[in-house]
Amino acid sequence: MWRKKPGFRPRPDGRRRGRASQKQSKASEKVLMTLLMGLSMILGVALAVGLFFFLPTVLFNLATGAAPAMHENAILRAVFEGVLRIVIFVVYWRWFHSLRISSRGIPVSRGGAQDDFSVMSRGRS
Repeated sequence: MWRKKPGFRPRPDGRRRGRASQKQSKASEKVLMTLLMGLSMILGVALAVGLFFFLPTVLFNLATGAAPAMHENAILRAVFEGVLRIVIFVVYWRWFHSLRISSRGIPVSRGGAQDDFSVMSRGRS
């Protein structure tokens, strides 16, 4: 006799799911995961190129519109774009670490025993 597993939900038509449909669902799941992985890689590269290459150049060109004498100076352009790239990276890094996401990708709550312990240990001399 066939036994139900915990958390089992029968199909609406009452039939059991066969091995062929299980293989088909696993194959479609694998294809979906591959597509999502490709999309996330493309989006990540596009975001990195946009933030670190195009944004500093566009902002420098906007700044030279206000002060046209800056447009001729290559050293000023390199310093401006370099500092802006560092600022963008530091802001992104601080924002990402403020999210407090665990290594498994699960958001961590703001309160907890660790915070209470650190407050108590700071109060003692």
